[in-house]
Amino acid sequence: MRFCPQCGSPLVQGARFCVQCGATLGDAIQSSGTPQRARPHLGMSFYAVLAVIVATGAVVAMLVLRHQPERQKKVAMMENGTAGRAGLPPGHPKIKLPAAAVRYIAGLEAKARANPKDLKTWDQFGEAASRAALFDPAYYTKAVDAFGHVLKIDPNDLQALRGMGNYFYDHEQFDRAAASYEHYLKEKPNDPDVLTDLGTMYLATGNADQAVAQYHKALAVNPKFLQAYYNLGVAYAEQGRTADAIASLNQALTLAPDDSAKKQIREMIANIQGRTSGGPGGAPSSGASPGSVSTASAALSPPTNFHEAVEQLVRGLPVAGTKVQSVKWVSPLKAEVMMQDFPMQAMPPFARLKLLQQLSSGLKTAKTSFKVTQPVQVDLDDAATGRPMKSVVE
Repeated sequence: MRFCPQCGSPLVQGARFCVQCGATLGDAIQSSGTPQRARPHLGMSFYAVLAVIVATGAVVAMLVLRHQPERQKKVAMMENGTAGRAGLPPGHPKIKLPAAAVRYIAGLEAKARANPKDLKTWDQFGEAASRAALFDPAYYTKAVDAFGHVLKIDPNDLQALRGMGNYFYDHEQFDRAAASYEHYLKEKPNDPDVLTDLGTMYLATGNADQAVAQYHKALAVNPKFLQAYYNLGVAYAEQGRTADAIASLNQALTLAPDDSAKKQIREMIANIQGRTSGGPGGAPSSGASPGSVSTASAALSPPTNFHEAVEQLVRGLPVAGTKVQSVKWVSPLKAEVMMQDFPMQAMPPFARLKLLQQLSSGLKTAKTSFKVTQPVQVDLDDAATGRPMKSVVE
């Protein structure tokens, strides 16, 4: 995920300004170690309409673009599954789709429905609706309806195939997203953006080897494709190929467009190096009692009690573990984990799901190892605000 260099708020993919403080942004890639999806294209007429929004000071037109990262594991949805695509921080007021954009999309829809065989207009309608869904999730239905209409007439329509793939991706249906991207690539096999997206879908479903293969295909087509190098680094890191991961990220570093992007890539390299060198991890050697707080680095020895096992678990989580500020046991079966600079809602959906699955699985293992039979709750809280981000109960 990307964060504003001024106020630290999570950023919208492709945005030129921070919706929190108004700071001007560069095109830096996400810094969380999650892959990025490629940027789809929308007609300039839609951009022109949305550009009017800038004058309101509420948001910029680019919010509606999905400069998404190849699935770099992608931009975040809120707990309702869709509203957070815009990457707004928890508690941020809902941003209303501007009236000009509503009229523009309604006009596209009317034109499309009046001309059922005008697939170009249907594709434009679907693309515009999918962007509008960032503000109003109801537009997802319109987007799917539009792309579905096109595919019934032309199953090989590239824009509709990619649009459906992005929809499935956003809704964490990664196998179906991969199928859409694969179909697209049968018709246009040398599209580096979609090759990268497909690779990220493979990565999301645990097939790192296939992901690496797709990223290499993308780079064969476009040897200067920043996102493919970055995602390849993420995939190598998941395989435990640290040297290859760092080499790929260093290549991405040479292609980074600005200082912000370079900083984020360097942070990812440092994160990978920290994991392999035994960076922040586990818990103190003694058992923690209710009300106690742990800020210790990882203990290399096996845990001697359940609390130690859980603390080592959370501190050892990929990416998230390095953000653990402290672990406080408020009761024998409930821990509050304070996360520094780790907005849960801004995580790409599949990355967030994977993180929670790892935490859940680790809790089950720890309970079994120490014969804990009662439910255990681990709360992930934002250290800066104290606001709860997510709870896992096992």
